[in-house]
Amino acid sequence: MKLRYLTLFFNLSLICSCFAQDRFLESDVVMDHDTMFLKKEMHKISAVVYNKHGDIGYFENGLREGLHKEWFRNGNLKDEINFKSGLKHGEFRYWDDKGQLLKEGHYVNDSLDGFIKEWYHNGNIKLEVHYKNGKMHGLRTEWYKSGHKWSEQQMENGYVVSGRHFYNDGTEITHGNFLKH
Repeated sequence: MKLRYLTLFFNLSLICSCFAQDRFLESDVVMDHDTMFLKKEMHKISAVVYNKHGDIGYFENGLREGLHKEWFRNGNLKDEINFKSGLKHGEFRYWDDKGQLLKEGHYVNDSLDGFIKEWYHNGNIKLEVHYKNGKMHGLRTEWYKSGHKWSEQQMENGYVVSGRHFYNDGTEITHGNFLKH
């Protein structure tokens, strides 16, 4: 009788541990329409997915949740993006394959929101712009690859309302205001 209960307990423990797995190798899952499934059964997963470089991120009921990472083939980090219920939400960063930071900013419910910065591959600043509800809103400044300012534009709900452009030596080329519709 004890052997029968022991065997039953062992089998139940084995079954529970199979279903309770909370980590899957990237090759064991498949992404379809922004939802992650276990390849064998095509069930939505609630687990961490990882590869040889580290944890890719956590999925809750198949949707991305929290910090997610991608790497280049050479092992350098490609991006870090935060998610909430499958939507980009929170801080993000993108790098090139040599490790140079290219872009950083913030998402709210899959839309850019807040201060966004971009850099050239040489490390010089390329762009600074503020977003509100997915549209450029506020000062937008761009630079030449050399590091000199190229333009300043005042944005409202994605439209340019005023701006100035500069030659690479800093001399102003044009300036003006635009009519609002």
